[in-house]
Amino acid sequence: MPQKQRSKSWTELKQAGNESFKTGQYGEAINIYSLAIKELEKCNKKEPEDLGILYSNRAASYLKDGNCAECVKDCNM
Repeated sequence: MPQKQRSKSWTELKQAGNESFKTGQYGEAINIYSLAIKELEKCNKKEPEDLGILYSNRAASYLKDGNCAECVKDCNM
């Protein structure tokens, strides 16, 4: 068995979410941005700007995916 893969950092997840968004995989982007938000919130150093970017990116993904209610929720975070 290969060694357990280390969890990705929030910045790696953000980049992966960006790639999914660019290719039109909005549902996947939403899931990845959600993981990135959780990872960033687990860090001792919480950066409001970085969280804002992740929520904005996820909101854009929700909008493109046709989920306006979740988009509005993320915009109000």
